[in-house]
Amino acid sequence: MDEPWITTNHSPRQGIIASFWANVLASSDLNLTSSVADRPRFTPEAIEASLAAKPKWLTSSTAKGFQKEEFEFLSEEELNKLTDSVKGVRAVASEMRPNEPATVEQRERALPGFLAVLEVLDYDRYGDVWALILGKQIERKLAAEWPPFLDHLRFRTGLDSTDDPALWVWAFVTEETEEYEVTRFLERTDVIEDVLDPIAREIAPEGRLYLRFRSTLDQPKAEGVPA
Repeated sequence: MDEPWITTNHSPRQGIIASFWANVLASSDLNLTSSVADRPRFTPEAIEASLAAKPKWLTSSTAKGFQKEEFEFLSEEELNKLTDSVKGVRAVASEMRPNEPATVEQRERALPGFLAVLEVLDYDRYGDVWALILGKQIERKLAAEWPPFLDHLRFRTGLDSTDDPALWVWAFVTEETEEYEVTRFLERTDVIEDVLDPIAREIAPEGRLYLRFRSTLDQPKAEGVPA
């Protein structure tokens, strides 16, 4: 990334990404009122069921505004996946006129691509646009040293209690049993912090870092997508 994230919250680059992020979120109609740390995981099956009940998710504007060069913070695999998926959704959406409802056949053709877009943007793990940009880069750099007991990470950016720009990272630690064991949990968080902390500070050096640890036993279980 060639721009400091804190000093460019209103940069054209961030604006393009934010516009696309908001477009897809509005189409998906996911309810993200809870804190990113407390959100249940949105499985493809649950999202598909939710979209089936809300046929207006596909419009002539769905997934509009994507610019590949602005998403180069993604891995090559994710960038290609996002690019191809958006292209598929837009091919169907471009057939539609403004305010014209999509047919069942159009929704069926656009659905796989739209689900793939949601999978890359992963709204249940990234709380905002800069969380997506920074989080993806942190995860890419961490991949070679990813601890086997680190289940997943979640990210949010904003101002802390002293009005300083900050990055919050929640690391969810895998539990092998149905019981929370404090000693083992603390041993694992120490290992995760040793590798995660310097990487996060390297990717986002301008702001304060708040690293939090939670057990996967605390992760909300989702039967479907919140609506």
